[in-house]
Amino acid sequence: MSVEDRNELLDVIREESQRLAHLVDGVLDLSRIQAQAIDPQFDWCDLRDVVASAARQARETTIAIELPTSLPLVRADPAQIERVLVNLLDNAARVSPPERAVRVTGGVGGGMVTVRVIDEGPGIPATQRASVFEPFRRLGRSGDGHGAGLGLAICKGFIEANGGRILLQPNPVGVGTAFAISLPLAPQPVESRGR
Repeated sequence: MSVEDRNELLDVIREESQRLAHLVDGVLDLSRIQAQAIDPQFDWCDLRDVVASAARQARETTIAIELPTSLPLVRADPAQIERVLVNLLDNAARVSPPERAVRVTGGVGGGMVTVRVIDEGPGIPATQRASVFEPFRRLGRSGDGHGAGLGLAICKGFIEANGGRILLQPNPVGVGTAFAISLPLAPQPVESRGR
């Protein structure tokens, strides 16, 4: 076996090992969620910072972050919220046309702080929308063979453990999908007022 072939084989082994580790992590997360053993480490977090960190980790794609500077802090586990956002951004990047940016918008309403991840992909078929957050549900829109269908179920579990909700919404532009995560608005800490 040539050095080049050996290196190529090692790359494949490394990639498949990472994929397997990711799958095992997902199954463990899902089992903790189903056992209600998720223990969020609540802290004040600025969702703009959490979104920016998630965007740095997401697939290589253009991400347009359109969050208001006045977005209030939330009480949540920043690591869990970041994992949710990385998953949503990766999913959006996978289905979006390469020339179109994945958009992240946000706002406040109804006692909640909401962040939306919006893609301009083909959308989710109407027949799959009701079951989109079920474990092991792979969506017809992602024909790339990636994932075990755990991501959105884990997202839902993490968001609900943080007292929030996650919803599938139509893209306001009309094409694609928007996932909205909403977390409860809490009285702001004294040092954040007037920022």
